[in-house]
Amino acid sequence: MFTMPVSGLLCNSSWGWQSAYYVHGALCMFLFSLWWWYYRNDPVDHPKMTEVELEKIQRGKKEEELGQHEAVPVGAILRDPVVWSVWLSAFGELMMSQFIVLYGPTFIKEVLNFSVGKSAMMVAMPRFVHLCFKIISGHLSDKIKFLSEKTKMIIFNTISLMVSGFFFCVLGFIPKEQAFYSIVILFIIEATTGCICGGFYKCATLVARQHSHFVLSAIQFIKCSPSSSSPP
Repeated sequence: MFTMPVSGLLCNSSWGWQSAYYVHGALCMFLFSLWWWYYRNDPVDHPKMTEVELEKIQRGKKEEELGQHEAVPVGAILRDPVVWSVWLSAFGELMMSQFIVLYGPTFIKEVLNFSVGKSAMMVAMPRFVHLCFKIISGHLSDKIKFLSEKTKMIIFNTISLMVSGFFFCVLGFIPKEQAFYSIVILFIIEATTGCICGGFYKCATLVARQHSHFVLSAIQFIKCSPSSSSPP
């Protein structure tokens, strides 16, 4: 949402395309430094933590649980087929999302004949829709009470993977002269994949419980796989 339009502007500026790397590199260093300065691994150690917030975090926990961290049962997690289904779903969704992020601008510029600046915006806008549907799907999943958690996760995961996958295939058959319909399909793909928060992400937290950080960290690692395995 930020990188694409800013990169488009920088590429069209007198600074040249190289400036996109310098600007984003400097911004990443600044944000990382800010995080390093502000982050604390334990909320007790954070200077901004209030007594009210700390009480809410520690509510319901035993004294012995507050000062120690339970070892992650890596073996049990790796033997759980549900966890593997979560990781497989994550790989499929992230492969599709990364494909759009990496090759979307090229497709929109070279095939649909948009300018560099407009191509960047046409990729950034669907990503914003994707973010909105992440928030909406997570909220709906919590608010819907007449369906079981399993049923809700299956529905949201089906929408995020099967429906988006179907429209991804449809995109390949739209003539390049009908650019408007191609852009609409991109919006639909990004909107449907946004349902992942009610799908495999929620499944990961419900199955792994207090060890969900391990499962979710693996998903973040999986995010790197599509980038390295996608065709050049």
